[in-house]
Amino acid sequence: FYLGQQWRAQQLARAEARYHALQARIRPHFLFNSMNTIASLTRSDPARAEAVVEDLADLFRAALGNASGQSTLGEELELVAGYLRVEQLRLGTRLRVQWDLEPLPQEAPLPLLTLQPLVENAVYHGIEPQAKSGVIRIAGRHRNGRVNISVRNSLPPDDAVKQREG
Repeated sequence: FYLGQQWRAQQLARAEARYHALQARIRPHFLFNSMNTIASLTRSDPARAEAVVEDLADLFRAALGNASGQSTLGEELELVAGYLRVEQLRLGTRLRVQWDLEPLPQEAPLPLLTLQPLVENAVYHGIEPQAKSGVIRIAGRHRNGRVNISVRNSLPPDDAVKQREG
């Protein structure tokens, strides 16, 4: 009896840990905003709505992850591009993205969802609070067997009302 109870408690703890890890990876506001974008495009631009659904599905597939937790640089950059396409529809001209990527080793291994959360933070803390447009710059260099990826975002003016910490 005791062992069965311990096993059930351990299974529950694992399920809760997975749930909390998933919550930490996906901000609910992004999901709701994406769903609203899809709903608004369904009648006016069905092909674009379908593309947003596909980008969102790719992000969720990555968030739910594979068992190994591994990805490649090429896959991570494609996830970032898909995420930014979704946000571009929502934010319009307020979001400008500048890509500056040298030829990079697309098959270089990376932990799953390494880059997308960085770009999401740049949107969440740098672009969304601004009344005017902001820029996210994503640069990548490959030197001496090392890859350097830089994600930078513009900041709201100092006198802007802070909507969130970070």
